[in-house]
Amino acid sequence: MQLDLFGSNYKPQTQYTRVCTKCGVEKDLEDFHVPYYKKNNEKGRSYSCKQCITHQRKVLTDLKEKHPLPEDMKCQCCGEVKTVLHLDHDHVTDTFRGYLCINCNHGLGKFNDSVEKLKQAIEYLNGQP
Repeated sequence: MQLDLFGSNYKPQTQYTRVCTKCGVEKDLEDFHVPYYKKNNEKGRSYSCKQCITHQRKVLTDLKEKHPLPEDMKCQCCGEVKTVLHLDHDHVTDTFRGYLCINCNHGLGKFNDSVEKLKQAIEYLNGQP
């Protein structure tokens, strides 16, 4: 049996609409950026709407101004010194949490910042059902 650690928020879309993965609203395809083109020259649209991306960029810019990088360049999760750190914040409240290395930042993101899902993963690693 496989654990559903990441949840399943799949929502159907039509040929002319898409559901934004950030706000969950079904919107016209024109409300999504075209960051790339597919091999058949079809537009490859992002999964977050333009409005959510703009909001996210503003939040990150504001948080980076208020919270400069730590001088020791140490990941505040694993403690390793890195040349590049990524700002970590709560995506619901838009509050600053710290600076993380890419592995810790991606790891927390893959678990949707869920303490319960991380506890399940720890139990799994410890060999507990």
